[in-house]
Amino acid sequence: MIARFALGIAYLSSLMEFSAEEALAKLRTGVFLVARHEVLKDPNFQGTIILLCAHEKDGDYGLVLNRVSHMPLDEVFESLPPEMRGIRTVHLGGPVEQDKIQILDWSQEPAPESQQIAKGLTMGGHWNFTWQLEDDPLEESPGKRFHQAEPDSYRIFLGYSGWGQGQLESEIEVGAWQVFEADVVRTLGLAAKELPANEEEFARWTLQHPALT
Repeated sequence: MIARFALGIAYLSSLMEFSAEEALAKLRTGVFLVARHEVLKDPNFQGTIILLCAHEKDGDYGLVLNRVSHMPLDEVFESLPPEMRGIRTVHLGGPVEQDKIQILDWSQEPAPESQQIAKGLTMGGHWNFTWQLEDDPLEESPGKRFHQAEPDSYRIFLGYSGWGQGQLESEIEVGAWQVFEADVVRTLGLAAKELPANEEEFARWTLQHPALT
């Protein structure tokens, strides 16, 4: 029992210890970036937890998970059914294009033309924001009804976080970001105030909820 506990402490310590080489080796779509407060001073990203939604040769794309704006949804969408009006958490995905929405969806049926981020999680795709029951008039895709998704199975984001080719890698090399692999869907199920807030807390969360393969 004691040996198992000591092993767990040692593993936790290894997760918390920063190594640019190890962080870069983990870098891929579906990992979490945790801002390292002693290095990252940019107010756009200081203290943030980011889900990396695309890691590609020409750059990276992610969504901040722990910044929210409580605003009426009808300030985002022109038409809503009465039961959906009022206060609803809208997340601020980052400083880029905050007039556009992004959606992370972990409902059982992904939206047509969506992009898979991790097992059980997709982003974007064709959503029917007119809140009508008709099929998509373009008929290229049948159109998932946005209002059929359960409220606890998707998140709405305004804006996103982006890095040009090699930019994120350079920031990691100077120690700005720690990279963690964890169960993405379980992590997204947490409210913003429930998310692990720093490297130590995220290391513990990772230990308890490892990434699914």
